[in-house]
Amino acid sequence: MKILLKPLTLLTITLLTSIIFNACFMSSEDDKVGEASPQDSSDSTAYIEIIDTVDSSEHFSVLLERLECTTYCPEYSIRVDHKGEVIYNGKTNVLIKDFRINQMSTVLLDTLITKLAALEQFEYEEVYNKSSESCESVEFFSTNSRITFIRAGKIQVIDHFHGCLGFPGQVELTEFENWVDTSFDTMQYIEE
Repeated sequence: MKILLKPLTLLTITLLTSIIFNACFMSSEDDKVGEASPQDSSDSTAYIEIIDTVDSSEHFSVLLERLECTTYCPEYSIRVDHKGEVIYNGKTNVLIKDFRINQMSTVLLDTLITKLAALEQFEYEEVYNKSSESCESVEFFSTNSRITFIRAGKIQVIDHFHGCLGFPGQVELTEFENWVDTSFDTMQYIEE
């Protein structure tokens, strides 16, 4: 099953923005705006920037989530937007279980845009797991990640089990995920 990028309507973006805002920033006790913290939401997808200009190809957001696995794996997310703002959110099996905000340099941001364009040549499936037909081979004890792309008013989510080997674009997707980690120097936040 191939996933195609789906256009987001203005109504969809408005609804998503409202849901995300309420889930992350509204207190059930007094309904006043508060600061987001790891306790406010366990779903890091709430920190995706919903773009306000649907047809602009300049706006994008990338969310890389490293997910739990059957062994000891760090669980965290990194969100990068078109302005180069990077947000790290540590969850479990990490040194820093909190948010860290940083700014990418212009050079790194340009490299990110180039790497995103290179990934567009592949028609990624929505899920790559142990039973995916696209896997030429499977290594069972591997890590999991999810990567969400929002660009030009479209969204694409790829659940990526790293033990699924040999699908078209697998090497490039894995290299991109590792590049995001390296560029933000996540090891300083995850090594215990």
